[in-house]
Amino acid sequence: MQITDQMVNDWSTSRGKLRGIAFAFFSVWLCPLFLNSAVAQEPRKTGKPGGIRVTLDWGDVPLRERLTEFGKKYGVSVFLDRRVDPDQKIELSARDLPVEGVLALAAEKLKLGTCTIGKVHYIGPKGMADVLPPLVALRKRELAQSPARAAWNKSKELKWKEASSPRELAAALAEEAGATLENPEQIPHDLWPAYDLQAMTLTERLTLVLAGFGQTFQVSEDGGQIRVTPIPQDNSLTAVKEGETVETLGPGVKKTTTKGPPKKVFSMTVQKQPAGAVVNTVAKQLDKQFKYDPSLREKLREDVTFTVKDVSLDELLTKTLKPLGLSYKMTETAIEIIPLP
Repeated sequence: MQITDQMVNDWSTSRGKLRGIAFAFFSVWLCPLFLNSAVAQEPRKTGKPGGIRVTLDWGDVPLRERLTEFGKKYGVSVFLDRRVDPDQKIELSARDLPVEGVLALAAEKLKLGTCTIGKVHYIGPKGMADVLPPLVALRKRELAQSPARAAWNKSKELKWKEASSPRELAAALAEEAGATLENPEQIPHDLWPAYDLQAMTLTERLTLVLAGFGQTFQVSEDGGQIRVTPIPQDNSLTAVKEGETVETLGPGVKKTTTKGPPKKVFSMTVQKQPAGAVVNTVAKQLDKQFKYDPSLREKLREDVTFTVKDVSLDELLTKTLKPLGLSYKMTETAIEIIPLP
């Protein structure tokens, strides 16, 4: 059989087509292998408010990088506590979970906790994740009567540039309330990565910035001064009536109920908190004003440490004030601080 030039050309063309088909098939088969390290399907909407369902596979990628990508893809704000190693690797698979469920699963895998402050998802130590929501609620109650309450309730995005100082961030937030930070040196020097978080109230924003240092804040009666204070490890404070459960703030405090005739009892653990802040919190719980002579201001700024459980109001206030040489008198509308007779 004689092989012509035309037959050679036809064979070459056929081989080229076969190679193209084989290469295309090989590429389609191989592509998922390269993508398998970080697969995230498009979110599935369920038709319910907030009903986005997520399916994803995270490969061995640094935590902060993965959370940043996740936040951008699903339109959520995620804040990672400064005490968590941002470079630790995480592998995670999720199938048809809500956004909150994915973040909770990631936190659980790393033995961390998660909670929501405003619209921001916080990930950090479990104890702090338990404390933050009731702590924010407590601060909001305290500031409900503040002269600057409108500023504290104002919602605004929280954003800062790379290598920003949390001390400067806290000072700027204090200025929003028309106040000055009394003891900024209590916030250790640190440099933070850039963040762009969704809107929160000023109370929520300042709480979030201080949380990573295990700190919170107290606002003076006139609203002009903000003092940075430690978050108590246990802090339970409630006026309890018959059938009510004890409100808790912090881990390790069990819920209890009272029985029998209505009565008011207080349980509280305080660690290095200003005495005035303690009395002010009690006054707000009782819907009373907190009054004192300006000459007693410095004494009320002194820190106290104690633990009481199921004690009367008199026992609680005496425990707080007597070591400072102070006492109190009660009226229908106020708790007034006086020198110890």
